[in-house]
Amino acid sequence: MPKRAYVFDKGLLFSTLSLVGIGLLAVYSAGVGKAFVGEVPSPGYLLFKQLMAFIIGFAAGFIAYRSSIDTIKLLAYPIYFLAIGLLVLLYVPGFGVTINYSTRWIEIAGQSFQPSELAKVGLILSTASYLSVREPRKMSAREVFKLFLMFGVPALLVLRSPDLGSTIVILTIFITQYFLSGAPIWGLIFLGALFVLGVLYESLTRVAYWKDRITAWLDPLNPNLSDNVSYQMVQSLIAIANGGFFGSGLFYGQQKFGRLPMVESDFVFSLVVEELGFVGAVFVIAMFALFVVRSIRIASKSKNLFSYLVALGIGLHIGLQGFINMAVATGLLPVTGVTLPFLSAGGTSLIVNMLEVGILFAIDRNNRQELT
Repeated sequence: MPKRAYVFDKGLLFSTLSLVGIGLLAVYSAGVGKAFVGEVPSPGYLLFKQLMAFIIGFAAGFIAYRSSIDTIKLLAYPIYFLAIGLLVLLYVPGFGVTINYSTRWIEIAGQSFQPSELAKVGLILSTASYLSVREPRKMSAREVFKLFLMFGVPALLVLRSPDLGSTIVILTIFITQYFLSGAPIWGLIFLGALFVLGVLYESLTRVAYWKDRITAWLDPLNPNLSDNVSYQMVQSLIAIANGGFFGSGLFYGQQKFGRLPMVESDFVFSLVVEELGFVGAVFVIAMFALFVVRSIRIASKSKNLFSYLVALGIGLHIGLQGFINMAVATGLLPVTGVTLPFLSAGGTSLIVNMLEVGILFAIDRNNRQELT
């Protein structure tokens, strides 16, 4: 009996295309504002770069979709070690690029790359691979330690960059995969203690930095803060307030004209709300929720532990990172510098997100084939 053609998960496809589409419009709108104040050479500059990233990401995702689960599993550790190598380059003079006191990017041949984005998918895949070839409930202390070491190296490199937001995302994904695999609970207690110690150490070495960030979050109009600390938060809230219920109209937002820094990336959600209003914000949130729900559904139908953990990890990555970014834009969390999946301008983020979508479709296709 011939195999039936694979029918894409409509919810996953619709949410992905919707978020990417809104992202491209938002990036173009941000480019118009940045071109007006002379920060980029032309209105379409950012859109062109985002389209190039989308094409590369689509190609990577398509290759992942056409690959077998065994092939994806085989590539888990190469992707992980590639991410480690790129993270190490952050600390090599001549490679690391520092922006706003954070060294989160490397520059190779004139192109910027954010290793922490690749580290997220690398850890999702490698953690799932490690757990899937063992009996998690019966893992020895030595096996648990090896797994924690595998997690700890990239997590520490990301934390030291410093990038607490991405570190929290990585930690949450790892804990979820570890817990749902049935691995020993005592390991989570040990890991939690280590993470708290790591954050405390990092915070103590940057007391003034974190004090200003938290103060700006709690009281953005505090006169004792320097302008650049609270400025982003205030301008983001102004953009959201300007949006009202239906928004000021696509491309008609005002905060992008040199008022809201990082409007194309960290604060792209503020731009969306200003131009599309409360209605647009609800739609974006609904699309992220739909993406997470479909990812969980794909995970629940998986017949092997690797696929189950990967699908859950990807869904959690997109959902949690989306929540953190939007919470920052609306003042619910301190500024972290975490991008909004599919929407923020940034080649690395979009390429990795599209790769993850391709992996989800591959898992879904494999699930359906096993049922026939």
